[in-house]
Amino acid sequence: MTLSLTLGINSRCESVKTLMNEAKDKDKRDRNENILTEENPLIVEFRILRSLPHRDFVIVRQALFSTSDVPEILWNFSHLDVGERIALAQKPYFYEGLPENVNEYAGTFHHWPKLKCFQGSVFVLESGQRRVFLECSTLQAFDNVWIISNNVPTILIFRHISGELFGEVKVEGYFPRSAELSFSHVVPDERPEQLKLKPVGRTKDWRGKIHELLGANHTRIHFKPLPP
Repeated sequence: MTLSLTLGINSRCESVKTLMNEAKDKDKRDRNENILTEENPLIVEFRILRSLPHRDFVIVRQALFSTSDVPEILWNFSHLDVGERIALAQKPYFYEGLPENVNEYAGTFHHWPKLKCFQGSVFVLESGQRRVFLECSTLQAFDNVWIISNNVPTILIFRHISGELFGEVKVEGYFPRSAELSFSHVVPDERPEQLKLKPVGRTKDWRGKIHELLGANHTRIHFKPLPP
């Protein structure tokens, strides 16, 4: 009886030792895998776009790990040399798969910014000097507008302050159909949370007015539907 119990205890001790050794081996393998991951980061190519579509850009390569996130990437950009550096004040957003074909930006174009899992080629778009405000049931603010002029008529692409990219059809959907709009210049104000407007006129051709006013370097424009 004593011998049997001793054998049983010894057997259980050996099993525990085996499990502990297996756990140690697994922990060592996990540490080795983490070390390998840290030693072999993923190289991601960021293309800082100067225009749309992406034919004019600056390439910046960053070494990213599985734990890398947007704050880390932005920190890296803020410490680069002039010409590649992007400050937080420029409000950059990151995108994948922006089309090269001009026609793909027309109509219902809609593209979301990318917030994680960066790999391959990633496009970077900053805010610009151009601001367009659309006041309907709510105020919609766009912090950059690109005029793509390869086609006639030209194509307008808007970047919402959320980072979303919109084509003209999406933007037009904010207005009542066939509405006449008032348009104004936005005058700089000491209180940035408020819009100080200088009325200019009225129009039904908001696209044409955006072309006209942005072309004349009136970089902040406000549109609002007039009562029927």
